Amino acid sequence: MNISRLLKLLPVYGLFLTTFTLAGFGKFAGGGVPQWFIDQFGKSFLASFPGLTLSFYSIAALEVLAALLFVASLLKGELLKPVYPLVLNLALFVSGMVFCQLGFGLRLVGEFQGAFSLFTYTIGTAVAYLYVKSVTSEKDA
Repeated sequence: MNISRLLKLLPVYGLFLTTFTLAGFGKFAGGGVPQWFIDQFGKSFLASFPGLTLSFYSIAALEVLAALLFVASLLKGELLKPVYPLVLNLALFVSGMVFCQLGFGLRLVGEFQGAFSLFTYTIGTAVAYLYVKSVTSEKDA
């Protein structure tokens, strides 16, 4: 077991697992498409294509997928073993795609401050990827 690798990567797992587990499963447990989502996107083209229900649940599904990929990475032992973190990298990729999707939606409806925040989340995810790459490419990893 590599304690150094554990201490360096555990915050990445904690941040993304918390974010996507709560967001994704919360959407599925919420009992349908919330009114705020309908109000915000009901006049955009998302209302007709692909539809607000599909739009909302595609976000939820990607968030759950990201969370499950982080869990799969943990179960595979990528946190502790000196292996290439393929599943962790895939989880970070899906995370970036979720933030892009959310940012696109906010940009579409003119929520520019929110869209900018999601742009910074996407950049933060890219930084997390580079951080993971640097940690997992160390000689003692």
